[in-house]
Amino acid sequence: MYGVFFVLLCVACIQDVRTGKISNLLVVAMVLTGVFYRFYTGAVWGIVCYVLTFAGYLALLYGLYRIGVLGAGDVKLLAALEGCFGVQSGISFFLGVWVIAAVMAFGKMLIQGDLMERVEYFFSYVLDVVTLRKWQFYYEDRQDAFRKGRFIHMTLPMLLSLILYWGGWY
Repeated sequence: MYGVFFVLLCVACIQDVRTGKISNLLVVAMVLTGVFYRFYTGAVWGIVCYVLTFAGYLALLYGLYRIGVLGAGDVKLLAALEGCFGVQSGISFFLGVWVIAAVMAFGKMLIQGDLMERVEYFFSYVLDVVTLRKWQFYYEDRQDAFRKGRFIHMTLPMLLSLILYWGGWY
């Protein structure tokens, strides 16, 4: 079963890097695989746990989608993966994704030589949100930010976190 998750996530990585999008068909395949896996390991209660976890992570990540930090495909795929885990291992996997993404983003900023510019932009964004008391898109011009390489394809941190989890790192 783990092999199916790995293959689906590899396909998602390739799609994400090539097109900047993750197909809904791939997300549905991941959800169905997760539901089957949870049914296999926990019968009907496993399906209930999957659906509740999936919905919970969708709700948790929706705010990051609304401000443009995550794409819709990232949110759905991460929620679909999270549904496959129990509470403790799910939290470990989730934190692993974000730590890997942070390391990748930091490295990318160092390589591109725009670390200070990005830090200034972040604090300017936070100040705007606090001052205006209104959430807004992190990047007003997403296409320009995408062209400048300001995004991390989140499928890669998901894949790496999954590999580390299966390797017993957490």
